[in-house]
Amino acid sequence: MFKRMLEASVVLAILSIALLTGAILLTNWRFPKQSNGELVFAATYKDGTKLDKIVLTSSKGNITLQKEGGYWVVKEADYYYASTELLNQLLINFNNSTYYGEVPFSLEQIKEKELDENGIQITTYQQDNLLNSVIIGKAAEKEGYYFAKPQSKKDIWLIDGNYNLPKEFYSWIMQPISELPPEMVEQIEVEDKIVRRENKIQPFFGEKGISSSAFGLANAAAYVTAENVLSAQNFDETAYPKQKIIRFMTFQGLIVEYHLYSDDKSYWLKITLSTTPLPKKSVNTYIEYNQIFYDGWYFKLSTEQGKQLFITTI
Repeated sequence: MFKRMLEASVVLAILSIALLTGAILLTNWRFPKQSNGELVFAATYKDGTKLDKIVLTSSKGNITLQKEGGYWVVKEADYYYASTELLNQLLINFNNSTYYGEVPFSLEQIKEKELDENGIQITTYQQDNLLNSVIIGKAAEKEGYYFAKPQSKKDIWLIDGNYNLPKEFYSWIMQPISELPPEMVEQIEVEDKIVRRENKIQPFFGEKGISSSAFGLANAAAYVTAENVLSAQNFDETAYPKQKIIRFMTFQGLIVEYHLYSDDKSYWLKITLSTTPLPKKSVNTYIEYNQIFYDGWYFKLSTEQGKQLFITTI
């Protein structure tokens, strides 16, 4: 299990660095014949290796994806790292998506195809120079096709592609922010209490015997997602009087520390990675590739998950 997590994290880090170049250099030369086969994002494709900003605009506001150094980040999430999965698919669309067939233009069609406020406008830039601006509407009945409208034209088109475009900005950050399968956990420490076990099929034991709640805490911490992210310079720990520290130690020697912050209204989490004195070699590699995603970052949890982590004891 840990080996699979390590391999996935290494691939994720590599993809984050090489994502733009890899997706743009792909070439799809078999365009459909029903229209002139023009790329929907032709200018973006042409200057693809210089693409450095993508803005998604919907009724819920803007989501700004920016390329900084070797990574893509989400401006609205305090410039935290973008989801490689969603971004990679978007870049593939820029490279491959074509105009398939034209639909007669009318205001009724604009509304019906959700090319109004219900759609999502994708705008691409290279050093603030506009490349393309296209509104993506609802999916067509035929799988793999969507309705679209170039922002500056009175045209409605059926286009091909895979446009998975969440409207919430936090969906575009790397999710989950933490994934720690309970079967990997050997020991849990909360304040002055420690529970541990000898192997993954055993229950957790503390000073008073078997801990019935340890598995509940391990399960609550196994898959953590965020609703917002703040960098350390924009987060005030003193504004959150209630704090809790949970340390998970895996059988491989990885220590994952959850530092929770709450004011009874919102819940935030800081994650720290470290090792036991004699960890497996793979643990050091895991930390090397993943430390950048945690150092100096605070993650806002959902109220439900935040409360669960706070109230569950061992």
